[in-house]
Amino acid sequence: MTYLTILFALLFATTPSAAQDPITIIEGKLVDITFNSRLSEEDLQDIKSRLAKIDISIEYSQLKFNKKGKLKGLKFDVNCNDGFSGSASSPNITKRLHVYFYRDYVNEKTPFGTGAGIKKRNK
Repeated sequence: MTYLTILFALLFATTPSAAQDPITIIEGKLVDITFNSRLSEEDLQDIKSRLAKIDISIEYSQLKFNKKGKLKGLKFDVNCNDGFSGSASSPNITKRLHVYFYRDYVNEKTPFGTGAGIKKRNK
């Protein structure tokens, strides 16, 4: 019984950041980042570090956080170092309105995008 309890706890235990991971990386295929109102400054640094490992540069500016330390406003400049680069910003990030970018290495129709608002992408 104890073994099953431990196994269950390990399978379903997540940190708050892991449960709300805003970054999707499928090596060689897709990078998709959503900056939302659940992120902290530490989360932003983690995203930057993870992107650097796959040769994508990102710089943040105009950062604003609420009293709880969660992201409220952001501007970013991203360079995928393969000819695709861009920026996006929002002074008012909410649960519904995000800032995002993606780099799709497979889909030639929409290989790169940045934006603010509700994320939409042609697949």
